[in-house]
Amino acid sequence: MEFSYKLAYYVMFAVSCLSAFILIKIGFDILWDGYGKNAEAIMAFIAALILGVGAYMAYNVIKTSDRYAYSCGVLGVAWILAFVIIISNYSGIKQ
Repeated sequence: MEFSYKLAYYVMFAVSCLSAFILIKIGFDILWDGYGKNAEAIMAFIAALILGVGAYMAYNVIKTSDRYAYSCGVLGVAWILAFVIIISNYSGIKQ
């Protein structure tokens, strides 16, 4: 069981880091594009920041102890928060 938690942690950590870098690139692409909305770029940066902080917190948990399941939970919460920020930004709030 420990092996599956380790495997899940490393996969989730890699996906989180890759997603954070992609969101940063998307944010800069939107800023450099003259027709993009600045709010979308800011939300992409906020989502990347949330994923980065989640990856940092999960790494610190692994560094101090071998609680891989807890680290997967930390990364999962970061994914959910980033997903909610992205969806709420691009779909907009209906008035």
